[in-house]
Amino acid sequence: MTITLETIPKIEKAFGVKLYDSQIQALINDNYNLFQGRHCGKTLAYTIKLALSEGEPIRIDKFGRYSDRDERETNYTYWFKGEFMEIREKLKDNGFPVRGVVNYGGKLI
Repeated sequence: MTITLETIPKIEKAFGVKLYDSQIQALINDNYNLFQGRHCGKTLAYTIKLALSEGEPIRIDKFGRYSDRDERETNYTYWFKGEFMEIREKLKDNGFPVRGVVNYGGKLI
């Protein structure tokens, strides 16, 4: 799905938050260089973008490949997987077309 300025208010409503300008720029222009340090909203923007992206379904057993950090950081990857699934479900519940996910049993969810 292409994210536009018209899409942003719908995303904000789905999460009950006002996105930072840097998050909006990342969602629209794929510009993640605007983020500095921790707790700046980069992961939320990245996760929304990933959930709304088109492509092959994401295999849950290979989820580290999709993380915004090194896939060898297993604790972070485990946390990120849960965060992604929660954000994906919230977007789906609010009528957004989300990317498919293949669970451990090989079933598309």
